[in-house]
Amino acid sequence: MTLESLTVQNFRCFADAQFEFRPQFNLLIGNNGSGKTSVLEAIAVGVASWFLGIPGYDSKTIENGHVRVRPVSLGETTLLERQYPVSVACSGLVMGLSVHWSRAVYGPNGSTRHGGAAALKALATAVQAKVRAGEGVSLPLIAYYSTKRLWVNPRDVDRAQDNGPQEFRERFDGYRFSVDDRINVKELLAWLRHQRYLALEARMDSHAFTAVKAAIIDCLDGCLHAEYSVKEETLMLTFDGRDELPFHLLSDGQRSMVALVADLARKAVTLNPQLGKSAPRETKGVVMIDEIDLHLHPRWQRKVVASLKQNFPALQFFATTHSPQVIGETPPDEILILNSDGTSSRPTASIGYSSNQVLRNIMSAPAVNSEMLNVFETIFSLVENGDFQDAREKIGEIRAKGPDFPELVEASNYMESVERAASEVHSDQ
Repeated sequence: MTLESLTVQNFRCFADAQFEFRPQFNLLIGNNGSGKTSVLEAIAVGVASWFLGIPGYDSKTIENGHVRVRPVSLGETTLLERQYPVSVACSGLVMGLSVHWSRAVYGPNGSTRHGGAAALKALATAVQAKVRAGEGVSLPLIAYYSTKRLWVNPRDVDRAQDNGPQEFRERFDGYRFSVDDRINVKELLAWLRHQRYLALEARMDSHAFTAVKAAIIDCLDGCLHAEYSVKEETLMLTFDGRDELPFHLLSDGQRSMVALVADLARKAVTLNPQLGKSAPRETKGVVMIDEIDLHLHPRWQRKVVASLKQNFPALQFFATTHSPQVIGETPPDEILILNSDGTSSRPTASIGYSSNQVLRNIMSAPAVNSEMLNVFETIFSLVENGDFQDAREKIGEIRAKGPDFPELVEASNYMESVERAASEVHSDQ
């Protein structure tokens, strides 16, 4: 499954908008309120239509919180009127076929219609029958991770009974909680425990267990070893220059990354066991991650996109971020800037940009605080007016206080070039 385009109407902040996507990675950026999470929610509604043809798995519906609200003033009263219809339409490749489908709600008391998703539903129904018959058809992975992905269990998990190993014997188990937007850490650890017991009995790791542990190590900065400990009853990880640590004692950033990567790899090997240890690399599908840099150190932020693309090259990712480090490591054609008017655009450059350049050139944000920015603007103004001595004194004052800011170097170089040009003009005269 690969999503090529998305069209939404009256969905959250969008009255009417259309988006075109890239096949491997799509990084959504923009100001707060520009609609980054709204796009992820709309994608989740769209791709979860796949479950209409697979009974027992939730198809994400258009909810009241998805309905666009428009302020309407009548006299002294301002009303918030919900706007209908609300629709999500998708186009993409599903099981190698070009498919267009849609979901819609037409009124406040209406349910989410799925007549527009008949083709996708029929395709999923046919694939389900093949899987039930034991055919080795590849299933698409679908996963949605919100900003609360690590801290709140999915619905009904706490009430669920621990039924033992039989929980992990069906391929469609890889679709459990796919669009709930939270990671089921309890179930993930139970799966790792079960795989560990199987490994002890067989005296070797299964392909699935090997693949999940390899993905964790490859995507976790400085991780040397990952193993489920029967004694400690949890996942244990070893980092370069540090002692072995249990999962619950990792930093928030480490836990978030471990849980996300392990959950993706586990879903892949569960859905497509016929692919063996190559399942994480060969499984196709759609993954949505809100704030991909959540809790990550800036050094990790520069690696996260490349790590996910390297370990899951067949998946199509949709991620949001406010991090200049993440943006600076993503090709410009994979970045989608959401504008306040509902339109979108792509930057002309990004790879190789410093964080300051990303802030200035892509995010339209100052690279320094307002006080320093005013000083730099004063220096440039003095240079443009030919007051080189005053500009030189200002530069000296800043250098005496601390480091050579990039803006300070730029201002100094600019002053020297303007002063040199002015000197050459005077010498010619």
